[in-house]
Amino acid sequence: MQETGITILNEVSKPAFFITPTMLWLVFAVVFVLFAVISAVIIYHWYTYGYAPKAVSRVLKVYFFGSGCIVISAIASIILYTTSL
Repeated sequence: MQETGITILNEVSKPAFFITPTMLWLVFAVVFVLFAVISAVIIYHWYTYGYAPKAVSRVLKVYFFGSGCIVISAIASIILYTTSL
């Protein structure tokens, strides 16, 4: 038979560089611990040296809302990456 030039792949090839889900969770845990320590220092600083308690309260709400969104999106990304393998 004559070759048509069409190649059908039976398996999807894995990328050359593969990150395991365990490694992603480990990196996330380390970054989260660093984030928690830095947040504690920042919150202490805001409460100790803050000039207006209402402003500190507002800033804390914005800070925790923004950081919560980032943490949730990081967890969702890791879960999606893990389930897509």
